[in-house]
Amino acid sequence: TKMRVFQVKDRMSVKPDCVYVIPPNKSMSVLKGVLHLFEPVEARGLRLPIDFFLRSLADDRQERGIGLILSGMGSDGSTGLRAIKEKNGIVMVQEPATAKFDSMPRNAIDSVLADIVAPAGELPGRLLDFLKHIPVLKSDLDIEIKDKSSLEKIIILLRSYTGNDFSLYKKNTVYRRIERRMGIHKIDKISSYVHFLQENP
Repeated sequence: TKMRVFQVKDRMSVKPDCVYVIPPNKSMSVLKGVLHLFEPVEARGLRLPIDFFLRSLADDRQERGIGLILSGMGSDGSTGLRAIKEKNGIVMVQEPATAKFDSMPRNAIDSVLADIVAPAGELPGRLLDFLKHIPVLKSDLDIEIKDKSSLEKIIILLRSYTGNDFSLYKKNTVYRRIERRMGIHKIDKISSYVHFLQENP
């Protein structure tokens, strides 16, 4: 990679276009863009450092959290990805058939509904495409004026496909989730997303 790679030191600030590697025998957490190292309290065979970090990332970044699982053994990471999904973040997983060790990606896919599953070489491009398509969250007034019809149509389609009625949810909450799905599918207009849902139930 052309990105700079650092072994994490306690209280290291996260910067763009860098890779941070956790030191051996440490647990890592993030708070407001600063990485913190901890001595692990679990016995050696029971440590799940990826879950520990991803849960921290979910708490810190909320809906802006993005978790990615690549080739590896075991199930470490699955619980952390679930925490990211619960906060409306994005989950990306390497396609297990392309992984040297497929148990981590397979466990992640089995336990969490991944937003993007692709070969490792495609994941950076998919992530950048997604980030380009994240719209700015609109105010309730903007939703009322411009997108109410499309929003209502999406709620109707979701109700018919899933049996869940999202009409009682806060509009901003529903809209934020729709924006995330639009970003994943590279769709810029909510009216286009209505057509996408009709064609892809």
